[in-house]
Amino acid sequence: MKRYALSAAVWVALLAPAALADTLELKDGRIIEDRKMTVKDDGILVHYVNGDLFIPKNLVGEHFAISESGEFTPRTDEEKEKFEKGFVPWKGKWIRKSKWERERKKRKEELAERAKKAKAGRKWINRLKEETANFTFEHTIPEETANEFIDLFEVYFKAFAKHWGVRRGKEPKLRVFFYHDRDYFMQRTNMPSGVLGYFKFFPLDEKELNVYNITNDREYTIDVIFHEVNHYLVNLIDPKFHYPPWVGEGLAEYYGCSKWDPKSKKLTTGHLQPGRLVIIKDEIERGERMSIADLIHMEQATGHHYTWGWALCHFLLETPKYAKKFKKFVLAMSKSRGFEKKDFHSGMLTVGPEETLKQLKKYLKVKSIDDLEKEWHAYVDKQLNVNTARGFENAARMAMRNGLLLRARRYYRKAVETGDASARAYYSYGQSLLYGKSDRKKAQEMFREAIKRAPLNAYAYMELGRLLRRDGKRKEGKRLMQLALEIEPDNESLWFRFEQDLDKS
Repeated sequence: MKRYALSAAVWVALLAPAALADTLELKDGRIIEDRKMTVKDDGILVHYVNGDLFIPKNLVGEHFAISESGEFTPRTDEEKEKFEKGFVPWKGKWIRKSKWERERKKRKEELAERAKKAKAGRKWINRLKEETANFTFEHTIPEETANEFIDLFEVYFKAFAKHWGVRRGKEPKLRVFFYHDRDYFMQRTNMPSGVLGYFKFFPLDEKELNVYNITNDREYTIDVIFHEVNHYLVNLIDPKFHYPPWVGEGLAEYYGCSKWDPKSKKLTTGHLQPGRLVIIKDEIERGERMSIADLIHMEQATGHHYTWGWALCHFLLETPKYAKKFKKFVLAMSKSRGFEKKDFHSGMLTVGPEETLKQLKKYLKVKSIDDLEKEWHAYVDKQLNVNTARGFENAARMAMRNGLLLRARRYYRKAVETGDASARAYYSYGQSLLYGKSDRKKAQEMFREAIKRAPLNAYAYMELGRLLRRDGKRKEGKRLMQLALEIEPDNESLWFRFEQDLDKS
């Protein structure tokens, strides 16, 4: 990449370590080093060449501050008194200065080594590999982050196996490829931008799962993992059977909103999918309530299988009188000779809509599908209710992936109006305002809000800078774009946007 836009002097300034620079580890595992920092009561100010970034206290893990003399600098009377007696603070305790110097040096070296490994590990040739009881992993994410997700995979596998009685048997361990961000995921897999992850179930002996770490949104990353791994787990019921999409996507969404506690390593299911529910309630208001027959007759996967398919599976699994019967129905679809099967693809079998409806009525022991449908609709109306920022945000993302720009903007606006929207929601709302009939002024507001909530979101600085340049504020715009490159100097996607924008000027 040419990177011609910065002079050699400026480029050296961006990457050169500052004298007596500090080191900061964030709670999400990211490390900032070789930058001078100023400690504030409510956070830390990081000094970059192109501007200062404020990191709120709730995001800070560990901070190693060094004064001009290389000493700890006391800030309160209590700290001064302790310091004069030869003590300095370390991890919530006051210790002797000599020990502090040794521990600080050791920890700083550890963080520097971790940062070095994380940076090198973002290249596929340096990817880390790990094998567990049921999976093999190859990834470019930091090892500490990967370990939590790897634990999640195994706990999820065991929980589903217990719920459904499935075993891996002679199936080889599933290959999992985990990428550090969306751009690298797209580069390695050739997937379009709307794809968050996928399970490749064919050929049968080459199954694999591909996902990426969604920046600033750990919860959404976990949702995607749960969804895609569920496709694999359902596939284990019978690898040569393809479940109709209302079952396949419905179950994936049901388990996709599971909750995971990394400390206790426990997983709970049956939670709501707020984004799917927002869409369902919207369709009901428009008079587009889905029937069971229509849902099952859709043999090609559509967005309805993610929304209404989830709602139907949630109803059947969370209603005590149907839960066990529905599980038997799902297992029997592939295993029972009582189901009339038909060809699906390359030797795989499936069950058609009419046979599905007949057997569903039989296994659930209902008088009619119409009666079941009335009960289901009442459940959706009375039991499934959520009106959160997260729900509107997720619904907006789905609308954007389906090309529904105006609907996506409406959902993002509602998410923002709750006052509890994520930084990612503000950023994505800003992006949506640049398409079609654009609103650049509003987009700038959204990017600024995204930066407030996630001060290290390099993409928000880049997009805000590009907008400012187009509005005639060329110097300020370029400064913000260069700040984005300081935050993530190895991000090829940011470099592309930077050079693409300067090419047009």
